[in-house]
This record gives sequence, structure tokens and C-alpha cells, in this order.
Amino acid sequence: MVEGEGERGHYRYGSRERSGVVLSIIVPTYNESENIPHLLRSIRDGLEAKLQRIDSSAEVIIVDDGSPDGTAEVAERHSNMAERLRIRVLRRHSRRDLLSAVLDGLNTAEGSNIVVMDADLSHPPSLIPTMLDELMHDRCDLVIASRYVDGGSVAEWSIRRKALSISANMLARTILNLKVKDAVSGFFACRRWVLEGVNFTTSGYKILLELLVKADNIRVKEIPYTFVNRSHGKSKFSARVAIDYMRAVWMLYRYGRKRRVERRGSVLFLSRAARFYTVGASGLAVNYGVASIANLLLSNMHIATLAGILCSITSNFILNKLWTFEDTDLAILHVLRQYAYYVGLSSVGGVLQFTLTHLLSSIYGMQYNIALILAIGVASMWNFLSNKKWTFREKVWG
Repeated sequence: MVEGEGERGHYRYGSRERSGVVLSIIVPTYNESENIPHLLRSIRDGLEAKLQRIDSSAEVIIVDDGSPDGTAEVAERHSNMAERLRIRVLRRHSRRDLLSAVLDGLNTAEGSNIVVMDADLSHPPSLIPTMLDELMHDRCDLVIASRYVDGGSVAEWSIRRKALSISANMLARTILNLKVKDAVSGFFACRRWVLEGVNFTTSGYKILLELLVKADNIRVKEIPYTFVNRSHGKSKFSARVAIDYMRAVWMLYRYGRKRRVERRGSVLFLSRAARFYTVGASGLAVNYGVASIANLLLSNMHIATLAGILCSITSNFILNKLWTFEDTDLAILHVLRQYAYYVGLSSVGGVLQFTLTHLLSSIYGMQYNIALILAIGVASMWNFLSNKKWTFREKVWG
């Protein structure tokens, strides 16, 4: 089954495997009427002999987003082109993102193995039998057609497009800590169970990224291919696609980080503390700088200390909210409530700092600058633990 939720969508893939169907090929389309006949014939020519040899069948699922050029009708006219290759068309009445098209196709798929590919002939159908062999002979669970392993390449790309592709791939591999060479490939095959239980939450078109991040304990293999430019139609790449991709990478980074943290509470605590005190270092510079300058100008250490405290609270709140505790809920009431807690708790820390500075400097005769640094250090410990618990609603340890 496919469950939909919200504008972007949260999807879960359910099992519909049918005995005898060895492979389901999912092809999302929009205005691909000129390419579909060539694609279907190429898939048939590549798979026909293999399907006969293993005495099995396959299916191609065309998921069309209401193409005005008649893509769905063209595909339906080719539905009986081969005995062992079934052509099915899934019509969607509005154009939505490519990921949801793939997932809707998966919802109806009946094969024990799945291939996802484009319709524009940039992905060679001749590679499908090799990908199927890798799965059937238990060499891996996920096969990626890769442009960046030895033997892979791209043809007729401009320098700009190559730079964009390489940058997107490097971004995903670095931020998501992926080991594959082509993490943004749109051409891959996998065993059916790899998709089962994965909750797809990103938007855009890079379903492979979610599989690599969220599917546990799978064996991955990359095989080379040459990516070629489309012969007909227009590229679907746009600024929105790029934005969706960046958003997906960020969401998957947060997912991977939270999943690691859940298993290691001590790592979360130390990570939060390290970030909090990094922010505190910037606050210390503001606090110390303002207090020192105010003390020189006013010759009043009490007013100077108070000025330093007030000037650092707001900047620290913003940095700790967005970076230390990774809270991106910017609803006005939520932020105001947090800010009130933060100011209140930091004020307690400020009172502690003020009192310690006075005691150490005035009562015990310690040099003001040293007393100030020691007092700020003690107050910052209070600020971290109290704000972690009450402002950002996290356990003190973990």
C-alpha cells in the first residue's frame, strides 16, 4: 500500500509480489511520447531471450503525469508487443514530483525485483539483463548503474552540467557519508524486500539516496554505463529540482544523525555540549568585550558586567536554537516561549555570574578580568544544562 500524508508526502511501500513476475521496471513519464516506443522496444529486445531462458515474465509500468502530448496513449498502444513482457500504464491526473511517481508505480508492481529508470533513453535498457543477473545470482541486493566507476562515463555534456552533477554527487556522498561513487544515479535495480518498510519522506527524484541512507544491511554494487543526452523532448531539470534535492540531502542528513544519536546517548550529550560551548565562546567574546569596554568607559564593574550579560544572551539563543539543538521550528509563539525560557534561565546564570564576580573581585580581591572569566565559566555550565532540559526539552543526559 501507499500511504499519503501532507504536501510532500510520507510513503510506505507494501508488498504486491506475484509469482512468476521476475522483474518490474518503473518508468515515470511526462511528455515522452517520442521516446516511449524506442524505450519499450529496447527493453523487449534486451530481455526477451533472458525471460525465455529462465521461463519467467516481466512488466514495465509507465507512470504518466497527465502528459498533454499523449504519452500514456502511445504506451498503451504497445501493451501487447511481447508475450513475456507486460506493459501497464498508470495514469495520474496532475503533474507531481518524480519520487511520488516512482512510489505509485511501486505500489502496483508485482515483480520480485525492481528497476527504476528514465524514459528519455539516457539510461540504456541493454543494461537491464546484467542488473537482473546480479540480483538473481545473489551477488548484491542493490545494483546501481554508475557513471563514475571505472568504465562509466557521460557523453555530450557541457562543462556546466558536468560540474553540477559532480557537485551534487560529492555533496551527497560527503554529507550523508555514502561510499558509492554515483549516489545520485536515477538508474538502479534492487530486490523487492529492500524497499519494504522504508518510509520515504523526501521530495524530488532521488529515491536512491533514501534507499542508501535508510535501508539497513544491504549489499550494494555499482556497474558502469555511459549516460547519453536525450534525443527527443526537454530536460526536466529546473531550479525547483535543485532546491528539492538540497532539501532532500538536508532531511536525510538529519535522519541519519538522529538515528545514530538514538543509539548513543552519550554522543548526543557530548555533541550538544561541544556545540553549546562553541556558541558560548562567541558569547564569551561578546560578553567579555562589552563588559571590559563598559568598565573602562563607566568605571562601574556592576553595570559593565550586566551589559555584557544582556548583549550575549540573544545571540547565544539564536545560535543554540538553530545549531546546537537543531530546532528549526520557527513558529512565532514557539520561538517566543523558548526565548522567554532562555532569558529566564540565562538570567539565573547571569545572577550567578554577577554574584561570583562580585565575591571574587570585591570580597576576595581577585583581579576583575580573572574573576569575570571564572564566573562566566560556572554560569555557562548552568546555562547549558538548564536550557537543554527546559528550553529545548531534551534529557539532561542523552
